[in-house]
This record gives sequence, structure tokens and C-alpha cells, in this order.
Amino acid sequence: MILISIKRALVVLKKKWFPIIAVTVILCSCYTAYNFLVGYNKLTMSMSLNYPIAEKGLNPDGSRFNVFEIKSAEVLDRVLEKYSETGITVDELRSRIDVYEKSSNTIAEKVKTAKISGDNFKYIPNEYTISYSQKNKLGKNHTYEMLSTLAQTYKEYFEEKYADNNAVLKTTVENIKQYENYEYVEIADLLFEDVTAIEAYISKRNSESSSFVSHETGQTFANLLSMIQNYKNIEVEKFKSFVVSSAIAKDRRAYINNLKYSANTLAFEKSKAVSEAEFTQGAIQKYDPNITGVAFIPSLDKENEFYMNRTKTGIDYLAVKAFDAGTAAEKLAKEIENNNYLISVFSNRVHDEVEEARLRAVADSMLEELKEKLLEIQEIATKTDDEYIIYKTRDYIKFSIPKSSFISSLRIARAVVFLLFSFIVVWFCFVVKEHFFKRRKTS
Repeated sequence: MILISIKRALVVLKKKWFPIIAVTVILCSCYTAYNFLVGYNKLTMSMSLNYPIAEKGLNPDGSRFNVFEIKSAEVLDRVLEKYSETGITVDELRSRIDVYEKSSNTIAEKVKTAKISGDNFKYIPNEYTISYSQKNKLGKNHTYEMLSTLAQTYKEYFEEKYADNNAVLKTTVENIKQYENYEYVEIADLLFEDVTAIEAYISKRNSESSSFVSHETGQTFANLLSMIQNYKNIEVEKFKSFVVSSAIAKDRRAYINNLKYSANTLAFEKSKAVSEAEFTQGAIQKYDPNITGVAFIPSLDKENEFYMNRTKTGIDYLAVKAFDAGTAAEKLAKEIENNNYLISVFSNRVHDEVEEARLRAVADSMLEELKEKLLEIQEIATKTDDEYIIYKTRDYIKFSIPKSSFISSLRIARAVVFLLFSFIVVWFCFVVKEHFFKRRKTS
């Protein structure tokens, strides 16, 4: 019976070979075209996390890592700002992006075995796949551009939010632009504050890795620290000393009025701090000392052993408050003294127009040199630190984006399998049709 069926099928193939092949080709063409449109307009990239605590499911700053932040409104808003040619909204873009964790067959097998046996097996992935499917399949293909923008934007977002941030090395550039609105003495103080922040940052870096040498700049953090300290303690102080000793100001009267206003404000703040310190000290003296001798509570140490701990009482908090108020009062007293000194200097020393113009020219020249020198140090420090961050983190996040090609999108292997399957199905349909046609004819 089977032999007869095979013979009948071969006869049908011999007689109907053209329509069988034609139908098969049509079906295969439609399938290939559909696969091409889907494959060519959908692209998948890989994302890997490359820092030590990623294996614990944490961000570089120790907070919990959430891969789906790549689909957050904050990230996608930035993506569409950079690449807005598609005309889609944030919600539409989010619906076209899929995120999956990437795990090896070995890990998957371990998880499966652990579930069956009831054992605990914890696996936190540090590799993911992110795909983007273009909605308009007949439009211009933009999958690569969209994924590239998404990768770049998310990397920037991640490093800004969770990675080492050396923005302090760059903020002074913006601050310098605002210096024209201040007096020379105020500019010196602002420079001092900005440089002190940079000094603290570089000092921390030097403590982390004093042996690191930048290939690009050839500098160590120790060298940078020396540069910025010399700049702060010599260059900035030299500029401020010249301005104060010369009593040079852009608008002397306005500056003196500002100093007098500050003097009144500082005096009021000092009075408040002194009153607070005196009141708190008085409260401490009235506090019953017998309470502190018996106010102990049972507590646990690091080894879960009980011990008797003296709990903080009101007197402890009052002591801290009194100390803080006293410190604030001392600091304000120094500011008042300095403020009064400046009022005296700028009020008693007046220059003629020629001398005033000459001193301003000198001050402006010194200030310009200070700006150029600081920008130069900042550029070297930023390049060095950027290189150190890459060295330290080995790049927090890496993306791999394959370019979509015409050949790969055709999915030739799948098309060949479908072609063979279609040919057999179509052939079988013609055989069945022929069989029923003959039976109807004979009956």
C-alpha cells in the first residue's frame, strides 16, 4: 500500500511538477520576504557589566542594579532628544524595546537542577541582550542608529548616576564665566573655594592610587596635587594680597556698602550663636548628673554578645549642640574681623584716576593669568582622571551592536528548511487532491 502511494505520488509529481514548484516558490518567497522585513527591522545588542560588584547585582556605588532603567522615561527622553527622526513617543519607543538576561547553558542547567532538588542556587547575571524592533517595516531602517543612541545614552546616564563622578574638575570652567560679576577680593575667595574642592578630590584619588601614571598626560595624582596646592597657596594668595594691599575695586563705594551690610548680618548671626551656646551650657548645668550614672541598656555587640551600653541622654545632645554653637560663633567672629579689616582698608586708601586705572590693569592681567593657569590644570587633571576611571573600572558597561546586513536578514538556512517543508506539503496536497478526484470520477 505504501509502495503504491509512493508510486502515485511520483506520478503526480511528474504530471504536476510545474504547479507544485510554482506554489512552493510563491509560499517560500512570501515567508522569506516576511522574515526579511522582521529580521532587517529588528536588531539585538549585547550589554555586559564590567565592575567587581556587578556579580552581586549592585551598581558601582553599592545600590541595587536595575537593568530596566534602560527603558525608563529619563533615559528614553534623552534618546529621543539625540535621535528624533523616527517621530515616536517615549511610550511607543519603550514598547519596541525588549530586555533579556543572558545566561549560559551551564548556568541554566544548574538553576534547573537546584529547583528539582530543592537546593538554593543564586545566579545574578551581568550580561543582557537588548533588542529594538522598528514599527514601520517598510520605512527607512533605523534600528542600528536607535540602538547606538540608546547604548550611548544609557552609558552616560549610568556613569552620571552610579559611577565615579569627576564633575568637580569641570565646574570651575562655568564658574569662571561668572567672575566678571564680582569684585576682585570676592573673585579671589571664589577661586580659593573652587580650587579647594578640586584639591580634596585629587587628594582622595592620590590616596587610592599614588602609583597611577596617565599615558596621555604623563602625570600622577601626586603631581596634580602639588600643582593645585601651589596654585591655591601661592598664585591665588598672591592675587588676593595684591588686591587687598592695593585696595583696588571695580566699584569701591558699592563694595564698601556690601561689606558694611555683611558686617551687620554677621554680627546678628554671631549674637544668635553666642546666645544659643550660653543657653545650652546653662541647661547642661541644670541637668541631673545622677541620671547618666544609671541610664544603661542591654545591647548586642558584633558577636551577638550582650553588654550594658550607656544610652545617649539629653545631656549628650546638649553638649554637641553647645559645641556646634560655640564653633559657629568663633567662625563668625573671624569673618567679622576680616570684614572690618577690608572696610578699613578700602575706606582709607583712595587712588587718583591714573593710579586706579594702572592697578586695575595689573589686577585684570593677574586674573587672566590665573584663569588660564587653572583651566590648564583642570584639563590635565580631567584627562588624567578620565583615564584612571577607565583603568579602575575597565569600562563599567560595554555594548556590542552588530550591524544589520541584507544577507543575514534573509535567514537563508531557515528559508531552505521552509522551502523543503513547503515542497513536501504542497506535493502532498496535490497527491490528496488527485486521489479524491479519481475516487469521485470512478464513483
